[in-house]
Amino acid sequence: MIPSSSHNTVAAVLSHFMTAISNVRLYGNNHPLVSELLGKTHSLLSEVLETTDELTLFLVGDDIIVFDQPIRTLGQLGQKFSRVLRENGIERITFAKGFTAAELLTFASGLARNDPGTVRPYQKIKIGRVEIRGENDDVRYPPVEPAEAANETLNSVLALRDSELEKVREVYTLMKHHARADARPIAGTVMGFIDLFKRNINPINLLASVKHADEYTFTHVVNVALLTIVQAKGLGFSGSVLHQIGVASLLHDIGKLFIPEEIIGKPGKLSPAERTIIETHTLKGARFLLESKGIPKIAAIAAVEHHLKFSGGGYPHIGSNWRPHLVAQMIAISDVFDAMRSRRVYSEPKPIKTVLEILVKESGTTFNPVLVSRFLSLLPVRSSKAMEGEA
Repeated sequence: MIPSSSHNTVAAVLSHFMTAISNVRLYGNNHPLVSELLGKTHSLLSEVLETTDELTLFLVGDDIIVFDQPIRTLGQLGQKFSRVLRENGIERITFAKGFTAAELLTFASGLARNDPGTVRPYQKIKIGRVEIRGENDDVRYPPVEPAEAANETLNSVLALRDSELEKVREVYTLMKHHARADARPIAGTVMGFIDLFKRNINPINLLASVKHADEYTFTHVVNVALLTIVQAKGLGFSGSVLHQIGVASLLHDIGKLFIPEEIIGKPGKLSPAERTIIETHTLKGARFLLESKGIPKIAAIAAVEHHLKFSGGGYPHIGSNWRPHLVAQMIAISDVFDAMRSRRVYSEPKPIKTVLEILVKESGTTFNPVLVSRFLSLLPVRSSKAMEGEA
């Protein structure tokens, strides 16, 4: 995650760059104002690239994301830039260290034309869409019924998953009894999960089933982590940012450790008072993570925000104008998806058709509609026995 100073610099970069594009449309490439604006853009962007090899911007809905942080300070310029990218069919831009001012000018000129297909990538400026990728990419999950050899691979992967699940159980137990978080086992588990997806296996087949009621919390957070990593990889996140997202998803429900077990495990409907208590798990979890060493701050943000609704509402009650963080939005989808497909002490698993219908119905209100669409496209569920009531 880049520091806030760099985030502010990127906001200034986009402000100059969008203004330059507007002036290209008015005056052409050779106007002095265009040269001045692109010069500032190049200088500021080069400054950011002094601390990283490349900088990637994502367009998710109307939000411009820099690594895992939406830029909210651009106002109308930000809206215009998002519109320019959509009109050109671009959802991802990567600037690599060493890009030239000439490349930037040609790139800006192409964007100014608003003619999809005419904007081309360069050696140090790459463009693309945020989607499931091609056959040589490790984010493609074919809907297959595994053959014998594939079954052997899947079985070995599931054994690794179960081993990591046991580690998560141990970490959660230590956290509950010793009121401290050790980030090292969590970090290792997330790296293990990321490595699992290099096997090109349908992520649905990796989801664990709840065999006993007291396993639900640990099994659920593992499944949420797996599903959130799938989402993040599908959006193009990688490296340390992807790792931090994985840590955040694995710890999103840590606050439930501090809720009485008789409420967590109650088989019937919660009373209003009990519902109020269980809703405090978001703030309890965030506070615990903020006080723990080695835990990325995004984990605390996700812990407090994963029950907030995309269009407002949910809990905790922050305010109707508050938009949850992109990572919290991804976790919210994974959280509800796995909860509905799982057997819990107070409910039976829902049929996959019902799960999908609920996600689609709540798209745009409870959930980010762009993320829901991409989430469903990443899950080839029709071929998976895990989605046929076995959870």
